[in-house]
Amino acid sequence: MAINPLAQKWIAALLSGKYEQGTKCLHSADNKFCCLGVAAEVVFNAQWSEESNRIPCTAIHAKHVINYKTVGDLLPEELWCQLTEGMVTSVHQINLAVLNDAGWSFERLVKEVILPAFEEPPLSEQVEAAY
Repeated sequence: MAINPLAQKWIAALLSGKYEQGTKCLHSADNKFCCLGVAAEVVFNAQWSEESNRIPCTAIHAKHVINYKTVGDLLPEELWCQLTEGMVTSVHQINLAVLNDAGWSFERLVKEVILPAFEEPPLSEQVEAAY
């Protein structure tokens, strides 16, 4: 499966060295990012606000708001599906958050989790192959 342009942009940002890695939230007050926070910023143009403690994802529409400093943050399902074109399950998003918080580098996450996830056949093909 080909990696879509949004995911390519996210991967390039993770490998750029521009983002300092943090844990336990998408984006911290000291400007550190979870791998998913990098996606929110780079792909969805998230605007971070310490005062409001939330960020709007302007790339979609106003109803999408992502927590700013909450343990266990994930991207809303609609944004994850847009980033992965529905080809990578939300389980991968949870795995990315857990591994990021366990100290895996952005480079390791890209190499060992993100790129292989895009190489797997879509879930619909996996189900068809099982029958």
